[in-house]
Amino acid sequence: MRFARQEIKLKVDNIDPFSLCYGNVASRPPRHSSLFPNTILALIVGPSGCGKTNLVFTLLVHENGIKFENPKYVMLEKILSAVPDDNDTVISPEKALPNSVILFES
Repeated sequence: MRFARQEIKLKVDNIDPFSLCYGNVASRPPRHSSLFPNTILALIVGPSGCGKTNLVFTLLVHENGIKFENPKYVMLEKILSAVPDDNDTVISPEKALPNSVILFES
């Protein structure tokens, strides 16, 4: 891959709602709970039958476990909830204008 400096620049703003609300990253509330750091990289290893699956399950479902709520997704959901959910006005992708942005929600 070759990197080439470009004359035109694109400034990317951080739209993380916490940075907009709190300004200071150090004052952010914990992402998961007070038991865990905001970023986690972990391996769960052990012999068969030692409880690895039970540990992962508990981490995912317990109120003090790990949360997977991305603040940007929460903000996007709030923005999109204001859009009428009227399937009669939704056009098919084939009828979309060139360079249109289409969001699919499941």
